Amino acid sequence: MGRKSRRKKLSNKIFGSVMILIIAGIFQLIFESSILNYFQKQTKHLENNIAEAYLTERNATFSYLNSALRAMLYDGSEVQRVSDAFNSEINAALSVFEQVNSVSTLKDMFRKMANTYGHELNFFYYEPKSGKVVEYGYASIDVREKFLNDVLDGIKNKKLNNTRNEKWYLYKDNYVCTVARGMKGYAGCWMQASTFTGQILDMAAEGGIQVTLYDKKNQTAFIQERSGDGSISSYVKHGKQNSTNFRELRYADFQVHIQLKSQNITMPLAFQFLFTLFLVLYLIIVVWDLFYLKKNILGQAKYFYNNLLQYSSQIRFHEENGIVEFAEAAKVLNQLADEINRLKIDVYEQQLEKKKVELDYAQLQIRPHFYINCLNVVYCMAETGRIREIQNLTLQVSKYLRYIFKKSVAPVPLKEELDFLVNYLKVQESISGSEFHAAIKTEKGLENFPIPPLIIQTFVENSLKYGMDIEKAFLVEIETTRIVLQESSFVKIIVRDSGKGMDEELCRDYNLGNFRVDDESYQVGIRNAIKRMEMLYGEKASIHFGNSPNGGAEITMFFPVKEEQDEDLISG
Repeated sequence: MGRKSRRKKLSNKIFGSVMILIIAGIFQLIFESSILNYFQKQTKHLENNIAEAYLTERNATFSYLNSALRAMLYDGSEVQRVSDAFNSEINAALSVFEQVNSVSTLKDMFRKMANTYGHELNFFYYEPKSGKVVEYGYASIDVREKFLNDVLDGIKNKKLNNTRNEKWYLYKDNYVCTVARGMKGYAGCWMQASTFTGQILDMAAEGGIQVTLYDKKNQTAFIQERSGDGSISSYVKHGKQNSTNFRELRYADFQVHIQLKSQNITMPLAFQFLFTLFLVLYLIIVVWDLFYLKKNILGQAKYFYNNLLQYSSQIRFHEENGIVEFAEAAKVLNQLADEINRLKIDVYEQQLEKKKVELDYAQLQIRPHFYINCLNVVYCMAETGRIREIQNLTLQVSKYLRYIFKKSVAPVPLKEELDFLVNYLKVQESISGSEFHAAIKTEKGLENFPIPPLIIQTFVENSLKYGMDIEKAFLVEIETTRIVLQESSFVKIIVRDSGKGMDEELCRDYNLGNFRVDDESYQVGIRNAIKRMEMLYGEKASIHFGNSPNGGAEITMFFPVKEEQDEDLISG
């Protein structure tokens, strides 16, 4: 009993000594970490709050306005009325009356949009045939006249950049705008760049702040800043900017950077250095103390230590040990070994479940603005009484949704995926008013070959969104053949389009598996498609990005054929 009592007292002393060091270290670490992080996070936290509060709202506004302008050009009765009034050959007095009323109606529509989305916005409509311009806004008359003159000069000289990919852009270094072109003319919405940045400045209650709008493509930056005394200055800077901390907007071609000007950073940095130095010194003392305890007191633990070095879930420790603490530790480790063996099965099952969840997510990830566009088109059709077209579009969209929202992630027959693709093109044709054609060539016997759902549609959707020219009919070609490579059978699927093609650098990045995570709106669909192929087939499947010799993008996919599938294809 005496030896056991001495061992217990000795272990208590060791435990107490170590626990004092550990507890003191934890408190010191928490305190110093809090001080270190406090000064670093305050500025960044405030910057993030300002950015999220404003840019999230702006993204939504940009998207809604793009949809509203497109709908107005293609199906808007107000625009049609202006066009008819200024190109009519009816009685002069009646024509003047109708012209005044049509312009007033369109301005009322612009006024409602400004009341809904912001009084800082300005709107215009230009009818090329008659040269009539209808505009509305809260900016001063001279500012509006200058902007409209620049836009009209750009249209006449064919130098005006129409909005592509639903992205607003910096125009003439001083405006943030979107310009839509349709069969009935041009329509646009704009604001001064200083207004855009000024609203962000107003969100910072006090102190210095700088807001930058950076057009990476043209290497132009509009900068507005407020100094500590409240004075505001604006200027334009040309040349490449360091865009590491710039924020992307989903519906804008420019980036935004918000920087708070802190004047009291020197002293916090000195405190950070001092606290870090004390932490290092403390850790040195702890290491020395633990080494001393191990060398001079814990020699009896050598047997236990040697076994611990070789520890695995299969090793059993002796629970009868001369030192009480190690005997108890042996029991715990034996229990832990049993628990590890049980958890191995649980972890494996969780990994399988995780893969299934990720597949579900990749399959069901869709863009909400697609459905918003569908609803806008249906609404415009309803206003003009196009019941038959509404019925057709509703039927097409219902087929689309039924396919999209399947709960199963199991592969589907190739024919089913291609039928869905044709229906998808019909929906897009109804929404945009452009012509879409599909040329599908499938080798006999491959109609029922299983492929992941939505795999082809992902690349066709990217072609429509980023490669098509709205003024030309768009052709998508799908060619499916069976090939043999290195004594293995594959189904080869080629997706071609008649668009502008893909950037060569982007093709190289995709083929190397490099995706820019900061460009979510452009690459998320492709990333998910490749991820699903990797999950389902591992390294057996592959995909190649390139451009067709005749122009347009060309994506080639190879799907491995299992032995039982190979026999069915041969017999087919």
